[in-house]
Amino acid sequence: MITKSEIYQAVSYLLESAKNRDTSQGVLVYTKFLDMIDAAQDDKAVRELLVRLNRSLAGIEAHGDFTDEEFKRVLFLRKGEG
Repeated sequence: MITKSEIYQAVSYLLESAKNRDTSQGVLVYTKFLDMIDAAQDDKAVRELLVRLNRSLAGIEAHGDFTDEEFKRVLFLRKGEG
C-alpha cells in the first residue's frame, strides 16, 4: 500500500500538470481530493478516498487525456489501491 504522503504528492503533480497545460480537466477533482486527504484522520479514510479518486481518474481517462508523466501517476495510484 502507498502512503498518504505518496498519494498526496501524486495528486499534487496531477494538479500542477493540468494547470501547466492550461486545462481544467481534473483540476476541481484534484483540488477537492487534496483537501479531503489532508483532513483524513486514519488509513481507512485514506483508502476510501483513494478508491473514490481512482473512479474519478477512470472517468477522466475515458473522456479526456493524460500526458505520459500524468499517466504514470495514475497507474501508481491505481496500484496503491490493491
